[in-house]
Amino acid sequence: MQLSEDKAVGDYIIHSYGEGFVKVNEETLTRSFIVAPAGLLSTWEVYSIDDLNNCTVQPLLTLDPHLNLILLGTGKTVRFPSPVLLTTFYERGIGVEIMTTPAACRTYSLLLSEGRQFVCGIIL
Repeated sequence: MQLSEDKAVGDYIIHSYGEGFVKVNEETLTRSFIVAPAGLLSTWEVYSIDDLNNCTVQPLLTLDPHLNLILLGTGKTVRFPSPVLLTTFYERGIGVEIMTTPAACRTYSLLLSEGRQFVCGIIL
């Protein structure tokens, strides 16, 4: 699906997504990644929600120093990480929105247009 970027403000824009890929700027990504308005980590060693732990979430916490929201795209279906892991975010005052990957891509574009501070982890 092609996304509109009429009001997008940021260096990294999700332009489109489809089965097994997301296009960020001119790069087509086929592996899990982390993106924020000002940064991209094109290789994130997470293959399913079960791979999330205190070590694998560290890049989410460090990509944006002003982070107050994490979007997490979990693939075709919504799957939640462990409550213990979510507590790690909540104790730091960081909200977490968990959704399908297509919904996370659309929400990324919306939040980008609003100038929000956030990071998006996409599991492909």
